[in-house]
Amino acid sequence: GPHQRSPCCSGNRQKRRGTILKNKMATLLVIVSAMLIGAGMTWQQRLLFVGGIVFGLVVEALPDLVDRLKETLTDRWRLSQVVNRSKAA
Repeated sequence: GPHQRSPCCSGNRQKRRGTILKNKMATLLVIVSAMLIGAGMTWQQRLLFVGGIVFGLVVEALPDLVDRLKETLTDRWRLSQVVNRSKAA
């Protein structure tokens, strides 16, 4: 009937979460670039610095990525089940 819940809402929420993460990364990149250009760092210091930030980002993004991976795998599995059933029919 007309009271069906539209699936678009959950999709929008996920998109927004991805945007927040992208914004964070962009901000960090700007800060990092400014610091690297401004500071007279050796390339080893820069490497350590960038490595630390990348590591922090990965750790923060990991739960989100795992969720997305799970969803993708589940969708793929469902699709393959449907395909198998239609082949058998």
